[in-house]
Amino acid sequence: MAAGDLTTLANLEAWLDVASGNPDEALLSRLISVASARINGYLQRNIGTLSTSYTETRNGSGTGLMLAKVWPVTSFTSVTINGATVPKGASGSSGWYAPVWDGVSFPIPEPYVGLSAGWTAAFGAPGWGWGPGCWNGWFPVGIQNVVLVYTAGFAAVPTDIEQACIELASQAYQRRGTRLDLKSLTQAQQTTSYEMKMLPSVKEMLAPYRRVAPLVI
Repeated sequence: MAAGDLTTLANLEAWLDVASGNPDEALLSRLISVASARINGYLQRNIGTLSTSYTETRNGSGTGLMLAKVWPVTSFTSVTINGATVPKGASGSSGWYAPVWDGVSFPIPEPYVGLSAGWTAAFGAPGWGWGPGCWNGWFPVGIQNVVLVYTAGFAAVPTDIEQACIELASQAYQRRGTRLDLKSLTQAQQTTSYEMKMLPSVKEMLAPYRRVAPLVI
């Protein structure tokens, strides 16, 4: 199983009802990798990278929320603005806050971190005053002035995404030996159709995980 693959050779062979050790195993392994890459491209995210820690340096845009690049987010560790560590906000106090995923519930929360209003002069580096270098419920405009540290990703590939990968790889395998532009073939009064696009059932399984809005860097 190559890094980033969304299923195993054994699971694909079971779906195809072919024996382990068959002559096409190298081809099947390659089709798994191709299907995995195609799914990641369709979802606009890398599902094969399982739960790990990320450090992102971002541009402050003057908004109150910032989306993490990777999701689902299971924990936020720290938020730094202009070199100063922002405290984690508690009930009734200012700081950063973020909804995180418990690893089970659906739908998965949006992967954002926000800043609550309530700036005080006690926050920040010595000499800070009110101005563009401070925060009051928004990320101050700047270039690479915000650093987010968080943990994101699935502990294991979700079963519906794995099944989508299996069916996509199976689709490609069963189409082998035909011309790529051949949509159907009639032999002995029997017509076999070859679906060239991603199957609707595969799209349905992938739909809950697809990134549908652009990410502001």
